[in-house]
Amino acid sequence: MRVLVLLLMGLILGCAPKSVPIPEEIISECDRLVRMTERIYFDKNPEEVVAAATQLFHLTGGGYAVTRSADGLNAHRTRTPIAVGGGGSFDGSDTWQLVVQEVTVCQGGSGGIVVAVESDPTKEVRGMMDHCRVVVPGVKLSVYHIPELYSQSLIPTECFASPVFKPAVSRFTTTPAVYDLFFLRMDRLLGKSAQWPSCESYSEYVRNNIYYRDQFSVLNFQGHLDGLCTQVKDSVP
Repeated sequence: MRVLVLLLMGLILGCAPKSVPIPEEIISECDRLVRMTERIYFDKNPEEVVAAATQLFHLTGGGYAVTRSADGLNAHRTRTPIAVGGGGSFDGSDTWQLVVQEVTVCQGGSGGIVVAVESDPTKEVRGMMDHCRVVVPGVKLSVYHIPELYSQSLIPTECFASPVFKPAVSRFTTTPAVYDLFFLRMDRLLGKSAQWPSCESYSEYVRNNIYYRDQFSVLNFQGHLDGLCTQVKDSVP
């Protein structure tokens, strides 16, 4: 009898529904990914943004091969093998996919801030743009880091249904540290900031959780920096 009870309990527990994200949590995660991977530059053209990103990868001295793509830029490198215990070794690789798009940004109005891609504005976005107070042209840069040695998070499918946020890939690094360092350096190369955080200084910032900026300070800055700070020379412009 006791065995039967235990079996029944096992079946009940095994059939219990797993915890799934509620719609509010999914929306919050999609919004976090937008803040983490995208920036809009209002006073630059696409070629300037691509040139700055190209220089950024070359300055790492990490052996990145940078190539233009139909919608932006790709950067890839294979790391030097590292010896591990038992006489083995591993190398791994880093891939970055950058999408550069001319956009129209709605500032103010009943729809809040809405971004419409110039080449393919959806019907939903066009309707929202009709209620803008100010419409400003800009260049949107979307950045995705795809490492080989680390598991990338699968992006919620609901994020792809958004008329505003449409990731170019379904899996990528979803911890913000490497992206924040990337965009801080982009600001320097685009003349928007005088700061150039080194890997050493920014690693200490991440470790100590020191918020020296207000922008996005509410985000969790955990995450590896290998894509910009492992096997690099870390040159300064």
